[in-house]
Amino acid sequence: MDEVYRRRSCHKGFAQSRVVSEDDIRAILKAGMNAPSAENSQPWEFLVLEDRGALVKLGNIHEWTNACASASHVVILLAEPDEGGIQDINMGICAENIMLEATHLGIGSLIMGIHPGDDQAQETIKMMFAIPDSYTAYTMIALGYPAEAQEPNNRWIESKVHRGQF
Repeated sequence: MDEVYRRRSCHKGFAQSRVVSEDDIRAILKAGMNAPSAENSQPWEFLVLEDRGALVKLGNIHEWTNACASASHVVILLAEPDEGGIQDINMGICAENIMLEATHLGIGSLIMGIHPGDDQAQETIKMMFAIPDSYTAYTMIALGYPAEAQEPNNRWIESKVHRGQF
């Protein structure tokens, strides 16, 4: 699966002159919705942002969100939290599906660290976008066409593989 190696985080931002099509956004969200989840709970909700003013404001809420300002779209992954932490896993798998589909379509992505434990960021995002209090933002993914090309990854390190015992 070539996308695993071609998917790169767009830390240098996105080309603002190019907008991701609605058909591609739909395909990306569909991939996210088709992620496996514990007990097939499918807990995700997606807030899709494309208004340039909102993206710029979102880019200013945290040092790690500045790529929002140049993105074509940002998807905030939301769910109602659970007690056992399984939602973190569910939402992580969903996020990976989104990023792999974006890569498949030639669209860049950057996952940004908005975590359920970051109370200030959670409150800011909830206020900005009228998100119900019962929901938590698990992460945000900026989408767009990369500002610069990047080479595929190969992070294979044989010494990290242990067989039978550590």
